Amino acid sequence: MEEMESLREQMTSKDTQGLLNQCKDSITSSITSQFGLASMIISNQDGGNVTTIHNANQKTAQHKRGIYAKKEDKYKRDLYDRGKNSEGKSFAGGGKNSVGAEFTRKQLDSHDNLTDAYTGKTIKGAESSPDHIKSLSQFHKDGGFMLSDEQKADFATDKGNLACTDRGVNKSMSDLDKDEWANKKSSNREITNEEHFDINRNSLNDAIDRGEQTAKNHLPSVMSSLYCRI
Repeated sequence: MEEMESLREQMTSKDTQGLLNQCKDSITSSITSQFGLASMIISNQDGGNVTTIHNANQKTAQHKRGIYAKKEDKYKRDLYDRGKNSEGKSFAGGGKNSVGAEFTRKQLDSHDNLTDAYTGKTIKGAESSPDHIKSLSQFHKDGGFMLSDEQKADFATDKGNLACTDRGVNKSMSDLDKDEWANKKSSNREITNEEHFDINRNSLNDAIDRGEQTAKNHLPSVMSSLYCRI
């Protein structure tokens, strides 16, 4: 214990951070080597025969939606929100029987109103739409491209990643990260989207946490442990 205490006093904060970084690199190398996933998950190369998370998240003039080794790896929204999940249901395209419509109905009170998940305000159900908290496109880039079509639809229909909000808010969000959208000044406005739409930050953060956890639950098992990109 005396030797450890002496070592702690001699090490600077820079030395400590360096040691932590070495440990982090060692753990990452150990995990990815064990599962044979180093080239697939951690690779920072911009080319190759295997789609990587790094490449899927890249945006260039030529590849505006990411760099994919195979065309079947590219993001196709219909596979998510109109494909059949493991229970034979779809998020959209099924009218009143779609998961999105069912989700909205369950949020309604006796006056057909509901609480907006992002503003906390009471709005008419007819003026709302179900939103994917973690966007389908970002989930795809973060590893969803590895999943089967059925598994993609399973994520799109998971109620843990759904939130009802005003249609104007939903349209404005598009596929943007929620925090990025909240801090953005859209449509040449001088105030942020958070201010313009009167977003309740606590409500938004709660939804984001729920969406992130749901996304982790659907990513490949090893991906889940590396989701934060150690």
